[in-house]
Amino acid sequence: MMGAAPAKRTTICEVVAPASESRQRIALREQDEAVQQRLTAYVDGYPINRTSEEHVDFTVSNFNRPVEEVAREVMKKLGWLTLA
Repeated sequence: MMGAAPAKRTTICEVVAPASESRQRIALREQDEAVQQRLTAYVDGYPINRTSEEHVDFTVSNFNRPVEEVAREVMKKLGWLTLA
């Protein structure tokens, strides 16, 4: 990843939603049952396997929010968006 986008500092933003919401999104989006099962297993194991909080710079929730609003929050936190 560093070769694709060289930078002096890498910022990690964790985008989160409740597991129940993630499961519902998977069920609605994925038609293949095997893919559904694999992604659901990932969601179920995420709390145990997630990146340590010491490596996450900030977290943004995308639960019940339009993607544009989530992206705007990320950009504001990064200092890329200074207008309201």
